[in-house]
Amino acid sequence: MEHILSILIFFPAFAALIGFLVKDDSIRIYGIVVTAIEFVLSLLLWSNFDSTVAGMQFLETIPMISAYGINYIVGIDGISLFLVIMTTFMTMISIIGLSEKRKFKAFINHCVIFRNDYGGGIFSFRCNYFSTYSGNYPLFNALYNWSLGGNLRNLCSD
Repeated sequence: MEHILSILIFFPAFAALIGFLVKDDSIRIYGIVVTAIEFVLSLLLWSNFDSTVAGMQFLETIPMISAYGINYIVGIDGISLFLVIMTTFMTMISIIGLSEKRKFKAFINHCVIFRNDYGGGIFSFRCNYFSTYSGNYPLFNALYNWSLGGNLRNLCSD
């Protein structure tokens, strides 16, 4: 169970990179498998969570730039745990139930990357890291590329 939070944060990013290599006709199955793995990892996190302990659990601290006090610190508490379970479950269900066919490969990869961004925001231990990590760029980019066809003029007109 060591580094389970880091795995939940960075696994979707690596999966999205591999997703660009997957053929268009099998990207749906790939998206379902990746999100199912994320959901199983979140259930594994839940099964090892000790509800009798108050405070943060599964803490990971890695010094990044010690001279400036910049560290990689992630942890999870009881509320964040269920946010993680909810987002991994909803991402999996959303991809299973998706019937849209336009730019499907880009959409699946952006959903997986968005899950990575949201997970990093939930697990981050410091407020300033949270505010810089959990931007909505992947969500905007997914909606822009998928629904508008990648044409910024469609956003500005009508």
